[in-house]
Amino acid sequence: MHHCVAVVTICVLALTGCASYTGDMEALRVSVADVSMLDFGLIEQTLVLKLRIQNPNSVPIPIEGISYDLELNGKLLAQGISHPQTQVPAFSTAEIDTEAVSNVSNLFQQLGQVQKDQKLSYHLKGKLYSSRWHGPHPFDVEGEISLPNFSDWEKKLN
Repeated sequence: MHHCVAVVTICVLALTGCASYTGDMEALRVSVADVSMLDFGLIEQTLVLKLRIQNPNSVPIPIEGISYDLELNGKLLAQGISHPQTQVPAFSTAEIDTEAVSNVSNLFQQLGQVQKDQKLSYHLKGKLYSSRWHGPHPFDVEGEISLPNFSDWEKKLN
């Protein structure tokens, strides 16, 4: 009887290991494709972040969830979580729309900074969740956004 239990346990462990095996899969690449305002409330704002996910692997990757923090110029701007239920095809990209929540103080701090600088640095850090691998898949992306010189536009309009 003990021998039978041991064999069953070994088989279950072996199958679990095979199910979570990801081989030599490369990390998915996540980038910000666009940001827009969905809702502007007195206390909170809802942003829509369009994220581009690139899959450099030879197998499709299902994405069941994502969570992230978005910093602008080193300060937390928004936090997002989503359940996109999408699949990134092999050697291809997919875009997902996610909602992120910000509060008034974070937004006003960032708007004040925009008036001083013509470039904004962003930092997107989070986790992707997929049935393809065991546990979350972290990502950490930094970039810079160059803003147009609004004072030049104002001069042209006057």
